Amino acid sequence: MTLDQFKHHQEEDALDEFYSDEEPESKTGQKEDMKHYLNKLNSRIDVLVEALKEADGMIAKQTDQQTIMEQIKERKAN
Repeated sequence: MTLDQFKHHQEEDALDEFYSDEEPESKTGQKEDMKHYLNKLNSRIDVLVEALKEADGMIAKQTDQQTIMEQIKERKAN
């Protein structure tokens, strides 16, 4: 075993010892954590959806304004 392999093996053992004292989380705790995470995610998605709706409305308004300006220019030219 090389020195690098030995060091790597020691690091893995240290990690195993680090996690060995943790108690398994209860199913209820996991469900609550997931519920909290999903609620935060949903609120972030809601913000993004609202921003997209607003951007879509602004783009539509801009397109309408451009179309109107083009029609005015065409009428002036004729």
